[in-house]
Amino acid sequence: MKILIVTLILILILLSAGFAWLSIGSWGAFNGLSSPDSLVSEWVSNSRSLNDSGRKLQIQTRAPLVMWSVIEGDYIPEIRGYQGNVEGAIPLALKIKWSWEITVGENITIFIPQIDSHFTVTVTQVKSQLRGIKVITATSVDDAVELLLTLGQNSTFANLGTPQGSYELVGTASYGWLVPSKNMDQHIDYVKSDYVLEKIREPSFKKQDIRGEAND
Repeated sequence: MKILIVTLILILILLSAGFAWLSIGSWGAFNGLSSPDSLVSEWVSNSRSLNDSGRKLQIQTRAPLVMWSVIEGDYIPEIRGYQGNVEGAIPLALKIKWSWEITVGENITIFIPQIDSHFTVTVTQVKSQLRGIKVITATSVDDAVELLLTLGQNSTFANLGTPQGSYELVGTASYGWLVPSKNMDQHIDYVKSDYVLEKIREPSFKKQDIRGEAND
């Protein structure tokens, strides 16, 4: 009987101690919790941090779009309207199929074989004009490199300014020639007109024709 009473007393003591511990722990935990408003703010802040980190990761891991590559071998593309035999001209294979879906903020990598240099520019403006012409403007982060790209259905023109000089691209939708601007200008005579005007003369009547018509 005494053993049963002692056992019941021990059980009551243990239960009392357990309730006391739970009460103290719950109160401490309650005091450690923030208000509902602060919980919502913290959740929103954490969500934004996750979104921002994901966005930054996406930008950092996305490869820039490639503008062109140097043609390997002896293939020489024929470009209509290109002024050949320009010193320093290098044929290129254009890789601009992405250009019709490009948006502001996209990065483009450009290789200049004449100076063996790569540049990365960011698209700042995209304009669609009549007859399917698209004009793309891009600059580097430090504004040291500028690209003006004009695309037609079957033609490609580009002007690229770098700290080492300016370059021009004349090409089709698939191939082109990259030329140093200073060398290309040597083949252009700005004194001569690039067009010819033909004078159209009005028909003249001879006196004999007039007299003959009068006699008739």
